[in-house]
Amino acid sequence: MRKRRLALFCLVPTVGLIALVGANQNVPELSAEQIIPTLNQDQRAIDKTPEHVSKMFVAMGGDPSQTRFLGQSASASYYGGPANDGDKMCIQIVGVGVGEDQEQGVACTSMTGMAAAGLRIDSADGSETVWLTPVESVPEGLERALEEQADAQSRASSQASGSEPETVWEEQSPHFYVKTSNGGEK
Repeated sequence: MRKRRLALFCLVPTVGLIALVGANQNVPELSAEQIIPTLNQDQRAIDKTPEHVSKMFVAMGGDPSQTRFLGQSASASYYGGPANDGDKMCIQIVGVGVGEDQEQGVACTSMTGMAAAGLRIDSADGSETVWLTPVESVPEGLERALEEQADAQSRASSQASGSEPETVWEEQSPHFYVKTSNGGEK
């Protein structure tokens, strides 16, 4: 039977986020520690997710003691960690709010998918994207976006217009990027 290249979609309804992951047969094997280097260190207080969010991660085969803080935006904090005995990489999303009122979600991909394309999550309204990338390379779509952002920033500074680019990508921790939109019109 011929194997096909698959695209997996993971819907996280409580936060309205969609994760798109590509799987490829010819990709290097990765360990969770290569993707999130701080997994080699003791878990800090900031690395721990609230208990009600950890329950979702445990249900997906995760160990709450293996989560690490990746970054944050105005609407959520993001934590990463391996699941299913290291066969998956997950991002836990903890929205603003307190206790059970916090929006939350978990998106995972296989380590093969992680090595091929990383784990990307887009907000339902398009205002925010996070991307946990493979170790050896930045996915082509992100690389192109970072180049376009640098070009736009260069043009804006040379024009001295003082306007900010509409979208901004920021690497908040190794291999973890957050893109937010300033809501400006094109």
